[in-house]
Amino acid sequence: MGTVADVNYGFKGQVTSAQTPLVLGKGALYSVIGSGLKATAGGAGDRAVTVSAGTAWGDGVLSTWNTSGVVNAAANATGSTRWDTLVIRRHWQPASSPTGTSTLMLLTGGSSKAVAVSRQTDRGVTNSDQPIALVPVANGSAVVGTPVDLRCWSGNGGGLVAENVEALQYLDEKGTTVRIAGVEWSRLEDGTGTLYWGQAFEPFPNVPGQYSIVGSGNVTTDVNGYGVFNLPHGGFPTTLNGAFIQDASTNDAAQQITFRFRPQGSTRTAVAFRMHGNSGPMGSTTNRIYVLAVGQ
Repeated sequence: MGTVADVNYGFKGQVTSAQTPLVLGKGALYSVIGSGLKATAGGAGDRAVTVSAGTAWGDGVLSTWNTSGVVNAAANATGSTRWDTLVIRRHWQPASSPTGTSTLMLLTGGSSKAVAVSRQTDRGVTNSDQPIALVPVANGSAVVGTPVDLRCWSGNGGGLVAENVEALQYLDEKGTTVRIAGVEWSRLEDGTGTLYWGQAFEPFPNVPGQYSIVGSGNVTTDVNGYGVFNLPHGGFPTTLNGAFIQDASTNDAAQQITFRFRPQGSTRTAVAFRMHGNSGPMGSTTNRIYVLAVGQ
């Protein structure tokens, strides 16, 4: 059974002048306010997760829980750890009803540390789910493991911060910028229309005759094993002549990595690469990219 919010602003019905800045003053699709709605392992019943009182914004609705709530994961007999997703499910009632509901609930997941595929995003119509945490449920266990925090925050200036890189799984629209553990991530698009996450930071000063890191980020390959990493700061001159690509995938080990800088003229703006393993091209794998330049 889920835990329903005590107060909602934003569903169909009247919004007062005092409520308007609360509802419309948020600069991100999802965020929580303060330290609330934190998930911790334990509570009443088997495989319990306790969620602290708090307020969250999502899909145009501000929802508040005045007291903490408990949700319980289903038993796991799959033979491996299962990753469930704690969400706020906002339910838009039929047009004949003037209200809606927001409920904390667990979506049963799979063996991957990923947001459950059953998550719904039909915002404003039927149901939409705001991820709050990933919850590990060991095979045959009556308790859950430590939840992975997926909450994010949007401040007065509109910036977005999160606690864990796993939050990038659902903050995935082009143009999203979020800061996590001191690193700024931006959702970008390469020349083929593929979206990827890039990191922004200042490069280390160049030292003559030595190498300096001028760019790094995670890139997921396409189905044929190809990926593109766009360099920060608008590109670098022809002195850029090194790249280190680390295979961060879990399903295969890279046996061959080929790459070249693009374009081939006076300014290099991207690194194109291909990952190849024992079983063929390593499609849909995540790889860590480090780009180096000779100091001048």
